[in-house]
Amino acid sequence: MKQNIFLTLHNAHSRSIIVQFVQTASGFGFKNLVLSKATGSAATSGIPEAFRIAFPREANLLITSNISEAIDLIRPQNAYLIVSKKYAPEPLNLDEVKHQLSNGSKVMFVFGGSSPGLSRKDMDLGKARHVTLASEEIAPTAHLGILLDKLERMSH
Repeated sequence: MKQNIFLTLHNAHSRSIIVQFVQTASGFGFKNLVLSKATGSAATSGIPEAFRIAFPREANLLITSNISEAIDLIRPQNAYLIVSKKYAPEPLNLDEVKHQLSNGSKVMFVFGGSSPGLSRKDMDLGKARHVTLASEEIAPTAHLGILLDKLERMSH
């Protein structure tokens, strides 16, 4: 299951968000990580640190200039853009994800790396979904942790 899941952080500006994203994803045992449109300290010091974290955990790290490029390279059956409930009233359907993965399809999850998260243009590239009922905006790594915990529970 995990080998067909691609976790993407888009538009990160800070080193710390990239480090937290890679630590969290690889800590759960997910191996396919994408960093899309990293800028500033995220690009200059965050990406090298991400590789230092990913390498001993045997995680793959793909760097792309935007979400479209990542989708073109990976070719997932679906790209789910994970945002707060305020921007995506529809929750992520884990049964749908499980069905796709059981058929051997690739699934991509995209998280915004800076406030306010993903733009409407970004969300139009896939299916915008929420994974938590939090009424206010939460950090991308919080969305990531919640999703990964749900995916782990789904596989057991």
